[in-house]
Amino acid sequence: MKKEKRRIAVLLLLLCLLAAVCSSIYISYKKKEGKAAVDAIWVTQMDSGKIEAFSFISEGKVLSFTKEEDGWVDGNNESLKLEFSVVKGILDAAANLKAEEKIVEYGELSEYGLESPKNGIVLVREEEMVTLQFGGKNEIIGGYYLKRKDDNAIYLVEDEVFESLSGSLAALLISKGLL
Repeated sequence: MKKEKRRIAVLLLLLCLLAAVCSSIYISYKKKEGKAAVDAIWVTQMDSGKIEAFSFISEGKVLSFTKEEDGWVDGNNESLKLEFSVVKGILDAAANLKAEEKIVEYGELSEYGLESPKNGIVLVREEEMVTLQFGGKNEIIGGYYLKRKDDNAIYLVEDEVFESLSGSLAALLISKGLL
């Protein structure tokens, strides 16, 4: 009987230790998760539903769209409309853009492909205009350089972010015969 009580006591002690370790791991995970959210580098952070107009700049060609009740209308061709659902993903990505790195001290913009950028997106909401200029690719660590026109910093965004934004919008515009 004594041996059985000892086993039960040891098992209870091991169970308590296991619970303490699990709790510690969970708390540590939650702290890291919260720290990552605080440490996020936001290039843009806005409600994409409040965007009233946007422009896409591709190789120097500017295409502008304005939000209307039944879709997005091309500023140069009002008969051309883009559905809200088609544009939503692109605007969500551009309006809530995170960067991997923020560079505040740098040499020449040409080192980042940003001296005279040929590609970008302009977002307009209420009386605010945010211009995102796309630069060159960082071949060593990956990612693309991006600059907000109203910010002196240069941002490095993941390849997927850049390719998703530029690729989705380009595919959409090509499908409509605009590029």
